[in-house]
Amino acid sequence: QLLPSGVQRLAPCIDEHDERVWLETTPPHLLDLERRLWHPVRFAPAGPRALEWLARPDLAPEAVDSALAELESRDPQGCLPRPQQLRRSFERARAPRPSLVLAALTNLHCGPDDDAAAAAADLHFCYGDTRVAWDLVGPNVLREPDEVVEVQRDFEREQACLDALKAGGLKPYEAPPPHRASPVHRVLAVHSNRRERVGRPWVADLGGSACADPAPVWTGLRERLRLADPETEWSIDERADFPFQVIRPRQWFSRVAPQGDARGQVSLDFGFMLDGRAVSLLAALVRRLADIPGEWLQQLALGLGTAVDSELLIRIDDLRLVALPGDRLTELMSLIGDHAGDASIEDRVVFSRARLSDVEQAARSGEMHGPGELRLLARQLAGSSPLDCVAAPKGLRAELRPYQADGLNWLQFLAVNDFAGVLADDMGLGKTVQTLAHILLEKQAGRLDHPVLVVAPTSLLFNWRAEARRFAPDLKVLVLHGPQRRREFHRLSRQDLVLTSYALVTRDIEMLERQCFHLVLLDEAQYIKNPRARISQAVRRLDAHHRLALSGTPIENHLGELWSLFDFLMPGLLGDAKAFKRYFREPIERDQNAARAHELNRRIRPFLMRRTKTEVAPELPEKIEIMRIAELASAQRGLYDRVRSELYGRVSQAVEAHGLARSRIVVLDALLRLRQICCDPRLLRDLNPEDWAGRSAKLDLLMEMLPKLLSEGRRILLFSQFTGMLNLIEQELHKRALEWVKLTGRTRDRQAPVRRFQQREVALFLVSLKAGGVGLNLTAADTVIHYDPWWNPATEDQATDRAHRIGQDKTVMVYRLYAEDTVEQKIRLMQQSKRQLVQDLLAGGGAAHLNAEDLAFLFGSTRD
Repeated sequence: QLLPSGVQRLAPCIDEHDERVWLETTPPHLLDLERRLWHPVRFAPAGPRALEWLARPDLAPEAVDSALAELESRDPQGCLPRPQQLRRSFERARAPRPSLVLAALTNLHCGPDDDAAAAAADLHFCYGDTRVAWDLVGPNVLREPDEVVEVQRDFEREQACLDALKAGGLKPYEAPPPHRASPVHRVLAVHSNRRERVGRPWVADLGGSACADPAPVWTGLRERLRLADPETEWSIDERADFPFQVIRPRQWFSRVAPQGDARGQVSLDFGFMLDGRAVSLLAALVRRLADIPGEWLQQLALGLGTAVDSELLIRIDDLRLVALPGDRLTELMSLIGDHAGDASIEDRVVFSRARLSDVEQAARSGEMHGPGELRLLARQLAGSSPLDCVAAPKGLRAELRPYQADGLNWLQFLAVNDFAGVLADDMGLGKTVQTLAHILLEKQAGRLDHPVLVVAPTSLLFNWRAEARRFAPDLKVLVLHGPQRRREFHRLSRQDLVLTSYALVTRDIEMLERQCFHLVLLDEAQYIKNPRARISQAVRRLDAHHRLALSGTPIENHLGELWSLFDFLMPGLLGDAKAFKRYFREPIERDQNAARAHELNRRIRPFLMRRTKTEVAPELPEKIEIMRIAELASAQRGLYDRVRSELYGRVSQAVEAHGLARSRIVVLDALLRLRQICCDPRLLRDLNPEDWAGRSAKLDLLMEMLPKLLSEGRRILLFSQFTGMLNLIEQELHKRALEWVKLTGRTRDRQAPVRRFQQREVALFLVSLKAGGVGLNLTAADTVIHYDPWWNPATEDQATDRAHRIGQDKTVMVYRLYAEDTVEQKIRLMQQSKRQLVQDLLAGGGAAHLNAEDLAFLFGSTRD
């Protein structure tokens, strides 16, 4: 026998059909596997000489001549075969070039294998024209049937290549152990290990896991070898039977179609073009998702880490895989992620038409097929095609500004396509007139077959009636208000516009839910920010063809409020509450995940229109913001520091015992007390008046400011969220004989103080933040003072917009008062992230969330 190393070995020749196995024992035996017997071998006629030569070591090329001479003298009859005389040559020293041939494992002659998709790599080192098996020992290599080459090998460089191959995820192949551990098989195993095995293939190193996927090992091998050993140029070839042939499509496609008779649903197919034909990939992708490790899949869903930069390999037949780029898969995840592992998926998934913008996004680098109206709708939802323009309705007694006409186009687009939405323009941009124009158009088009129900804060009901009479007098309006309102319910079906309040909906829901409405519209829709509140549950019971919401602050504190709003408008668009928290709220608020915030923004963007005054009303005068700091006097400082220390200990104990989520009330109460001390210690209910005889630094600062501002002719709106603080301010104003009007939640006649201020009878208007943050048009004011900061700056901005709105022709001065080195200044710092939450979620971005570090920041001393 001539071996790959060029050595020769005397061995018995057994017919391939013979079931017996040669064992190199002394004396040699034959093993009969069928009969499970063995017996010694007898040779004739040269028995002793044959046994002697069989026991000799392998014959090296340089020993052939002497062996031939010895055989001629000792075996002149030629009973024993002669070794082959070989030509010998020498390969000079040069750098080895590693060569890999990728093929099916069984075709590399490694023995039978049960897995038809098993793959292996045949590794050789090329020295010039000579290929050397990686595990060949020594310098001699059989290059031709009659030629042996002595190669001057660079074993150090070869070892570096082997190390790179292991780093790339491969390992040398080892034959699987026998299925039965009988003595016969043990003997066979020992016999097999004694044989020379040269050129063993390399296989994927899966760490002993039978469930691991070898595909990524093979398909990413080239790149990993390059990274592990950048100095070496690898030659890698694939045989036709290699089971991991990767297709990287150049052309993708998406196909949408209406789903049966369900107007609100469409079906999606997804795939690639191969040799001019469309190959659907969706079913294979859905099945593949079920095998992805949870951590990698979560990274992919959130747009994090290396998952997005890598590829997902999807098998389409026994030999081929398709490489789906991570960024494309991330775009598809929001549509198909819930179907992972669904065996019933054959060639398409079904989802809401409201998600067509996601399809359009995923198809941007491919082709989108389907009915023209669905493709147009997808582009319109994604913002890549303009909406249809509609003319202002006849009888509308207002000239719509360009941005208001765009708002009307959008409202009509939603109605025609059975969508809902949020008109979230800045305060003062005319959300009411846009909505009235939309309702009037619906009536003139003959679609207003049922009344429109507007649910608003009680303070805004009569504003709505007045605006409807002013801008759309053709609408028949009914106000449901007061103890006699139940007598009006029989008239609902004959009205165009029905107005009621949030407070009354919960009381009247059993009667209201009997009436079908063409449209239910929530003004100041943040009233339903808590999905478990009675009002939130009540409005969900209303029967309506369409739903709309108006709100300048759709997000006040956290993203859960946004979910509650859309759960009323379009249930299912953002998933259920738990899924929304897991996939959107926590990654955005806790982890600052910009990719997930972008995904949420893209999901809601078609159904939320927001314009700011700076964008659409550049003619508005300038708004100048000024921060004024009040330094606490020693008595107030001492009280603040003592209470802060006590409350921090109480909060820490509560959080340690119950966790942050369950300690929310304790935390908020502690922060409230600190903020009250900053405003005026007399706001503390449990403060003994005898223990406090000091002054409030901030109140003193305010009393310094007001006379000066009033003497300059300024007309001032003074906001505080504490009505008790307004009472204390009134006492100081009375001492100084300064005139004022006031508006709080207890004010019965809201129009009287507004009229006096607008008609310039009084120059100072005290307003509670909750009562005056909505429904007021106070363009007579040119100065706004925020006595105390609130968590969400959008709420303060909304209050400021009472003065800085369409119709204002003077520069508006906005003063914000803070107590130095207190929780108020820290709230101001945290407001910046809260402002980013509001702005970025309506235009893409991240958010902040209260956590243990925030508590330490809020309750800690800034002077330590």
